[in-house]
Amino acid sequence: MRLSIARKDTVRGSIISKKISTRFFESTDEEIQTLKLKYYRQMITIGLHDSEYLDVCRYYRHILETPSIQADAEQSKTSLKCAVIFVLLAKHSPDQWDMVHRLAQMRELENIAEYKSILNVFMDEELISWKNTICTQFEKVLRTGTPTSPSTGMLEGAEGDKRWKDLHLRVGEHNMRMISKYYTKISFDRLAKLLDFPVDEMEKFVC
Repeated sequence: MRLSIARKDTVRGSIISKKISTRFFESTDEEIQTLKLKYYRQMITIGLHDSEYLDVCRYYRHILETPSIQADAEQSKTSLKCAVIFVLLAKHSPDQWDMVHRLAQMRELENIAEYKSILNVFMDEELISWKNTICTQFEKVLRTGTPTSPSTGMLEGAEGDKRWKDLHLRVGEHNMRMISKYYTKISFDRLAKLLDFPVDEMEKFVC
């Protein structure tokens, strides 16, 4: 898997990964748990390459459940932060929505209050303001971190910029679902205002 990824052949890496039974990692043996971490970190690399955000979220949850990670407070927080980021980046689906609720119920989330807050924002059946809520309240903590809550690095650099744009789309999609619940008719101008998009960009987004 590592060699395939190093050669930028993530398709072959993904095929090889299917030959590995994850039941093997259920052993508590320290050496096997080390292999488990290597395996899921390789899977994260493949998932990120293919923008399979929900899969990446699942891989971080598996890492989070590893005893050596649970014993390290900082690594545990980082893994949970990444799981939250990628479940929000994933396209809306029953599996994604189920994962959102599973993460929201984790007690460890109390230790990263900002991430718990943004998860709650997406769980509320209300419109989300991209500019006034996401950008104003959460952009700094998610992208660059704060003295009390370091960044995961997942929303930095060129790849991070792409994921930030994907988050903007997820916010727009959430708002479209909310608008569809409360409106039977709406003008383009009003829709663009609610979605925080210029009219021409909003039309392209809706299409």
